[in-house]
Amino acid sequence: MTDNTLSSCSKSTSSKNYQLKTFLKVFNHYYGNFKTFFKVSDPRKSSKCLYPLESYLYLALMMFLLRLQSVRQINYLLNTVAANKKFCRLFGCSNLPHSTSLNKISRRLIPEEMQVITSNMVKHLIKQRVLETRRLFGKYYMIAVDGTYVYSSPTRHCEHCLTRTSKKTGKTTYYHMILEAKLVTKDGFALSVMSEFVQNEEENPSKQDCETKAFHRLAAKLKQAFPKLPIILLLDGLFADGSIFQICRENNWEALIVLKDKDLSTVNQEFKNLKLVHPEKSFQQNKGGCKQDFSWCNDIDYRDGKKRQFSLSIIECIEQQADEKTTKYKSISTIRVRRNNICKLSDAARTRWVIENQGFNTQKNHGFALKHQYSKNYTGMKVFYYLLQICHTWEQLTRRSNLFKRLCTKKYGSIKNIYFNMLEEWRREVLSDDEINFIKNTKVQIRLDSG
Repeated sequence: MTDNTLSSCSKSTSSKNYQLKTFLKVFNHYYGNFKTFFKVSDPRKSSKCLYPLESYLYLALMMFLLRLQSVRQINYLLNTVAANKKFCRLFGCSNLPHSTSLNKISRRLIPEEMQVITSNMVKHLIKQRVLETRRLFGKYYMIAVDGTYVYSSPTRHCEHCLTRTSKKTGKTTYYHMILEAKLVTKDGFALSVMSEFVQNEEENPSKQDCETKAFHRLAAKLKQAFPKLPIILLLDGLFADGSIFQICRENNWEALIVLKDKDLSTVNQEFKNLKLVHPEKSFQQNKGGCKQDFSWCNDIDYRDGKKRQFSLSIIECIEQQADEKTTKYKSISTIRVRRNNICKLSDAARTRWVIENQGFNTQKNHGFALKHQYSKNYTGMKVFYYLLQICHTWEQLTRRSNLFKRLCTKKYGSIKNIYFNMLEEWRREVLSDDEINFIKNTKVQIRLDSG
């Protein structure tokens, strides 16, 4: 079937609901309908359920997708006659569930089951070979791991809060932090694979949880979920540590880890010495008006505090821009470095920035409101976090699809206008039975662009 199928259907049934139909069609194409997608335990008594569980979770996804930025806005902005009719056709409900009910449901769900959904979304894309051309050396899936703050307050949110006390003012800040593993690509995909909450087990622990402890828990879950997946981890300098090297060794993972001049002093010193002895392991190139000086060394011995022995490779790239600004990038590689792979390894190491830019920055500053307290309950907060990750994956697939570009960007000009118009469509336009049947039953070809 041609790429014009969705467009022709839109013309034949309705010239409206462009964005909503596109998003629903992309979701259905990759993951099927919402009822089969949300395979989570329903904590309610079936005899008293007025709304199917998937309708609540879909409503939360629409809250994120339409950039409402709070649960309360659902009642104020989404509860219209047209929206209720859409919900009736999608889920058999007479109207939208109340936002208070959504919040209550979130507190009773099992966060670990929501985590399985986020992982399965990526598994499904891998199985369908959607990300096949985006693998490093045609083999490794790049998984960037980094931590981010999701909520902070001068008052305690729950007993699991981390705390930080200012030495100047003496004031204590309570916050939550998450260590996130995302599958990243050079062209900007940042798809949530696994999340681990950095959390205290009690209100006043003698020693707080931290990112490195959380990494060990996350790595165990990642290996269990993807036991045979060829993975290369992209990590910042915090993880340049023997325990991390050991995890990679045991799990048959490769890694690219930022190496700062102040870290692993013996490794840094040996690299400096070997650079002088082996000048042949360096070369220069110009890339887009930027001068790049590459150097590398293999077989650098490192012994950690537990006397475990590791053989590391080091990559260094010194870039000089046209304005003579110089920047140095240095990384540890568990893959042996050669002249014919150093450029790709260096670029891959810098692909870690995607988790910060297209990942955390997008979720915090471009409408998803990651730092907003969506629930005062700790379990509810976790559930909403996973729902945000699900929505972000869905949105990335849709925005990069040929359907979205054809039907949306040419018509509305900017992403901000698209989501504003989509909110108005949800509020004002009715989705017909023909359109629902088309979304569910008609197969279309979907391609993802590389920009």
